[in-house]
Amino acid sequence: MFLSSIEALAGDEAGYSCTVSSKCYNLIGEETGEVSCTGKKCSRGNTGLWGSEPWVEYDGNKTTC
Repeated sequence: MFLSSIEALAGDEAGYSCTVSSKCYNLIGEETGEVSCTGKKCSRGNTGLWGSEPWVEYDGNKTTC
């Protein structure tokens, strides 16, 4: 199981920001941490065996568990 969220925050006309996060789990399903970031362009996904490696990306910078 992987839990992820993306949140967009509207500001004034000149800008906005978004925050994205994903929880990290080991092979037996225990939570081992979380990756998150804030920027102007956010996305998230999973790679690896059965989507076992969550990642978050903001403004072109990718972080994995």
